[in-house]
Amino acid sequence: MTLTEAALSFMVPPPGELTGGVPLLGDLPAFVHDPLAFVLEAAERRPAPVRIDLPGRRAYLLTEPSEIQFVLRDGYKRFSKMTPVYRAMATILGEGILTSEGDSWLRHRRMIQPAFHKRRVEAFGGSMVRAVQALSARWEPLARRGATIDVAAEMTRLTLHIVTETLLGSKALDDADEVGRTMDVLQRYANGAIRRLWPVPLWVPTRENRAHARALRAIDALTYGLIDARRVGRGRDSEPGEAVRTDLLSILVDARDDDGAPLSRRQLRDELITFIAAGHDTTANTLSWTMWLLSLHPEVARRLLDELDEALGVDAPSVADLDRLPYTRAVIDEALRLYPPAWITARIAREPVSFGVQRVAAGDLVFVSPWVMHRRPALWRDPEAFDPARWLEPEASRASRPAFAYLPFGGGAHKCIGERFALQEAALALAVLARRFVLEALPGVRVQPEPLITMSPRGGLPMRLGLRPPSARAAA
Repeated sequence: MTLTEAALSFMVPPPGELTGGVPLLGDLPAFVHDPLAFVLEAAERRPAPVRIDLPGRRAYLLTEPSEIQFVLRDGYKRFSKMTPVYRAMATILGEGILTSEGDSWLRHRRMIQPAFHKRRVEAFGGSMVRAVQALSARWEPLARRGATIDVAAEMTRLTLHIVTETLLGSKALDDADEVGRTMDVLQRYANGAIRRLWPVPLWVPTRENRAHARALRAIDALTYGLIDARRVGRGRDSEPGEAVRTDLLSILVDARDDDGAPLSRRQLRDELITFIAAGHDTTANTLSWTMWLLSLHPEVARRLLDELDEALGVDAPSVADLDRLPYTRAVIDEALRLYPPAWITARIAREPVSFGVQRVAAGDLVFVSPWVMHRRPALWRDPEAFDPARWLEPEASRASRPAFAYLPFGGGAHKCIGERFALQEAALALAVLARRFVLEALPGVRVQPEPLITMSPRGGLPMRLGLRPPSARAAA
């Protein structure tokens, strides 16, 4: 607990009264103490758009899909992303696609977009499956003795290895582990931005700032080393028989804008770190929550296995198989609905904007929370239930739901560019692991989400690992 959190904890209203506010600090104590409960209760009890009182600033939580569509898509230029959280992230990510806006963001988006074309992402499928199979081989002896593993840590390590190979073009295990250690420190710094009443400049040698500086030096040394080696390699003629590199770094080194200018060394670094940070964390959390939900719903797990056995038999999955796995995709979509990785995001109004009768002034904060939107009874039948079948309903039924009711990857102009990469990775990993292993929730262990920048299981996700007996269809 930070000093700010400790100070605010004395002012937190009792459960059921989180939306009352306190003098001077308003809703900040309740928001810091239990953000997920606070935004849900506020959305239920307060008129829309939901007013949130923060020290020195007014804020509004949007709960109507049409209002969210305006902020994220139709009128996105009237809002800025540069909130305190984004500014803290920018100390790590620089001016990458996630933390930039305006002409700089548009130039980078256009240069990077081809790297995430459908065919490019599909070409990463083999690397993804091999990484999951390596994890499966490591799990085998653990499963035979019924060991307990931290699924969240295992999924993070898996997705880091995939990101390191497909985005950096490095197969070195040490590189992936180093990336994981440094990104954890850097993300924890950014996660604390919303909890800091009084931001401490980075030049002040606090313990947190020193850890931030060490981690930043480590990740810079790794990424700049890879960038320099790749730029030298791309600058010479290829040797006969030399494989053409298809990793993201090589694609970005070759990218040119409309004027023929490449990304600078610093810009390459910023984009790589952005994709490392966003690319591994989102999928790791999605897979962790999916495994946990499946352990609690055996009927869903059985239907998933039936589909995998029928479509794949004993073969390893490939990207070409994914169209034949609609229920597998539905399981992932439903896990993303209940536990969206980015549970909340914010914008700052650049100019006055009206939402119904409410006038939002320039400088006011506007919050969009997938955690809230994915649980609104007006938009979802039995919203707290884990029901993948809802995604297989007739097209007309699904089309009746507003577009911005479901936004695990954001929406509009700044929608996550890596959505296809993340969904493909999650589906292939689930197809490999679910057929081979049983993961059981531990009795008496309470699993709670930790709403930082992304939403992971608080304190990890311990589960018992076992081998799944081969089904009759797969054995045949």
